[in-house]
Amino acid sequence: GEEVVAAVVIREGHQFSGDALKAFCRGSLAAYKVPRRIVVVEELPRSLIGKVLRRRVRDQLIAGDS
Repeated sequence: GEEVVAAVVIREGHQFSGDALKAFCRGSLAAYKVPRRIVVVEELPRSLIGKVLRRRVRDQLIAGDS
């Protein structure tokens, strides 16, 4: 019961289009990897060395759905 979700941080002064992101993904990813849903977040949690903490992002997205 999982789905592909993209967590996106929008930089200040930039515009965002979910349809454009999905179109870009369709051009470079297999169909099953294209995000079904896009969630805009303020920031992504990172480790001390700067890597995105994917499990924490996943947990935040799941908690936000309930």
